[in-house]
Amino acid sequence: MNFPPEQAAKELVHIPLPADGELFQLTLDGSKADPMAMVREDGYDPNGWEFNGPALQGIQTGQFKLVRLGAVTSLADARAKAHAMKCDLAEGQWREAFKATYPHNDKGGPIAFAGETTEWVLPRSNRSFPVLDEDSEAWDSYLCWSDNDDGDDWRWLVREQLISLPHLARGFPCL
Repeated sequence: MNFPPEQAAKELVHIPLPADGELFQLTLDGSKADPMAMVREDGYDPNGWEFNGPALQGIQTGQFKLVRLGAVTSLADARAKAHAMKCDLAEGQWREAFKATYPHNDKGGPIAFAGETTEWVLPRSNRSFPVLDEDSEAWDSYLCWSDNDDGDDWRWLVREQLISLPHLARGFPCL
């Protein structure tokens, strides 16, 4: 296969995912993480879909952790559990930065990207959030309904702080 040079290097080197609770950095180029393009790239027909929330713009760098919240009954439940840990779930567009940085999955369970300010809405009004799941060595990207029960093997990306936009950080560390 012929890959662009930046992708070829990642295909040759297997970059391990951060361990649960380990602090790591991601950089997102908002122009490469268009919310409606994410719908299309996940294999859905974007007709009738809506994106609710401000799209992340420009280049942003943040510090994140993967955390396990245990079994959750809905996205609202996941957000409540994250808040109890003094965490903010990372906005959905950060999935694209994570996938670009860590192109190979570790078979450690799905990873959810479900921030407070972003949701994708299906034509039948079902709210959704982005997920990366196992699919051989690569990731399977999809949008998960916010009212689904999610297993205790799920990991959730939480924002520790935004480095390039510190005025948006909550000001306390995620436990």
